[in-house]
Formats: sequence, C-alpha cells, structure tokens
Amino acid sequence: MKKHLLNFAMLMMAFVSFTSCDDNDSPSQKIVLDKVSAFVINVGNHSSNINGSITAIDVASWAATPNAFKSVNGVELGGTVNDAVVYGSKLYVVATDENTVWVVDKKSMKKIAQLSTTTLMGNDKGKQPRHLAVSGGYVFVDTYDGFVAQIDTTSYACHKTIEVGSYPEGMCVNGNYLFVANSDLANQVNASVALVNLNTYEVTQIKSDLIKNPKSVVVMQDGAYVLDMGYYETTAPYAQKDAHIVRITGNIGSFGVEKVVDATAMACDVANGFIYFINAPYGSSTAATYNVYNLAYRTTSTFTQTGVDSPTGIFVDPVTNYVYITSMSLGENGYADYFKNGYMNVYNRSGELQRKVDVGVDPEAMVFAYDYHIE
Repeated sequence: MKKHLLNFAMLMMAFVSFTSCDDNDSPSQKIVLDKVSAFVINVGNHSSNINGSITAIDVASWAATPNAFKSVNGVELGGTVNDAVVYGSKLYVVATDENTVWVVDKKSMKKIAQLSTTTLMGNDKGKQPRHLAVSGGYVFVDTYDGFVAQIDTTSYACHKTIEVGSYPEGMCVNGNYLFVANSDLANQVNASVALVNLNTYEVTQIKSDLIKNPKSVVVMQDGAYVLDMGYYETTAPYAQKDAHIVRITGNIGSFGVEKVVDATAMACDVANGFIYFINAPYGSSTAATYNVYNLAYRTTSTFTQTGVDSPTGIFVDPVTNYVYITSMSLGENGYADYFKNGYMNVYNRSGELQRKVDVGVDPEAMVFAYDYHIE
C-alpha cells in the first residue's frame, strides 16, 4: 500500500495537528501514514464454548494473524467478544461473558490490564458489558444492567457510573455528549437513545415509534444516525421486521426522528459524508442488498452487487477508503455455520471487490489503527 498523507480532518483531530511554520517560513510538517492495521473482532459461539478472538490484519500485505491476542498472551479473550476501540497506543476489547474489558498494546498485542466491570461498577451494575466508546482520556463501557462506566485510561479507575436505560448496546461520544442506544432487548417497550451530558451527567431519553430496538449510533454532519434492528415475529421462522436507520435532529426538548432507509447493518464515513449499509433481515427470502447513502444529496445508490454468504457487519476506513463486509461461512445445509470460521470481503470505494480474507467465528466488529511519522 502506498504511503498516504493524513490530510483528513478526522485523523488530524485524532492525532492533533503537527503542521506548523517557524519565523523563517520553513515547510510545514506533514503526518505520513506508514501502516494501517485492521482488527476483526470475532464473537465466537457462547452456547458451544467457542471463545471470541481477534484477527489482526496488515492492510498493506493483507497478512492475517488469527487468534492474535491468544498467540501473544497464551490466554483466551473469553466468551462473546462484542466490541473493541483503539485509543492512543491501546486497544480496548470487551468480553461479555467474562465481565471484562481487556487493555492491549495495539502494536504488540500484549496484555496491559484486565478490567473487571463487576469490580469497577458493582455486581448490580457491571454484568454483561457490551460496547465501548472513548473520549477525553476515558473509555466508556456499557452493561446489560443498564449502566455506563466512565473509566480513566491511565489509572483504570471508574470515574463515574451512569444509569442510561434498558439493555444498552452501541455508543458514541460527540463533544460533551455521550449517545447510548438502549435496545430494551427487542421488547419495544423501553427502547430509547440516551443522551448523557458529560459535564453534568444529566440523562435525556430520546424516544419515538421509530426507535424500537436501537443497536448503534453515530453522530454525523446533520444529526445522529441510529441503526434500529426492528422486531422479530414470535413464530417460526421468527422473521426480522422493520429494521432501519433513523436520523435524530434538534436539541433537548425538541428532537426530531425520521426514517432514512431500511437496513440491518451500517458503517458511517463521517469525514466524507457517506453511510454504507446492508439490508438483510433475518428470516427473509429476499436477497441482501448493499447500498450507500449520500448525506449531501440524501440519495441512495447501489454500493456493490458482489455480496457475501451471510453478512454480519459492514465497516469503512476513511483513510484508505476500503469498505469491509464480514460474513459467516455457510454449512452443508446452506445456512450460516456458527462453528466455522468466517471471512470478510474488501472493497474499494467504487464497490469493486479487492480480496477475501479469512477471519474467525462470527465476525461482528472491526476497528483500525494507524502507524505514522512526521516529515
């Protein structure tokens, strides 16, 4: 992969701008990207005692290291590995069954710390951690008990425990606000998006008939976009209905919620104003579709027709412009096999398939890390 100049606004904010001029008008310094690493988070299979894992990928060579954490540390991450985030030099990984957040060196994959959410938050608040977000020197982890822990990334002490709602899932931080998707475990009664003021810790619940089972939330240029997984019929084949993306706009006391598109997975390219999304409802006989939504024009177009067998997620790296779609492998019966390793397809921004990379069992999350130098 060719070296890239990191002139993207999002990465400049993440790395802090190194561009400067002295009194003699010497050339500005530039951040030059040396390496991109992609980490695929494989959930595993709880009922069959298949632990979750990380597949580490060097995007230049596409060399994939399976079980990257275990191969370095000699221990398993544990069951149901749901999410990960990169912050500074560290990779944070959440293992739901173990009530654990692992802290890992993102380059060496060596374990730095193992944080117990029940110890940090208490047994009544810290069980079944699900998702992560990072900002301002803190990592945020939510739990199915309905709380979020704000953990200091230096001391690993719990700075604050916040009650946010029913069965929280994905989160994001924008400025002084934390957004939390409260799924209500698909019960459609107490589902909401919680908005937490990180200065006062006041929590505002955003509710709507369109918010039934929110899974993830990302703030973009014109609002907060929420992936809502809809509901499931109560009789076989338990088909998934009304999964979609909604846009939340407005301010506290006056929020607007509108449906954008039907979808079961989304990836937001915040820097460039695109949402890549898949619509593949569980139990549907209709073929999956892979599209992209343009925020500037509010239009939808086909991203690719070269799909995967059983999509589990879609992800975008705004630096390389690669789009990744993860998938289960199929068994002999033609259905997703929860015992076999999955794979991911790699696409360019035009939706052209670049390659296929083998990963682990049930790949459902993905994060990126960047090595760079200054010129």
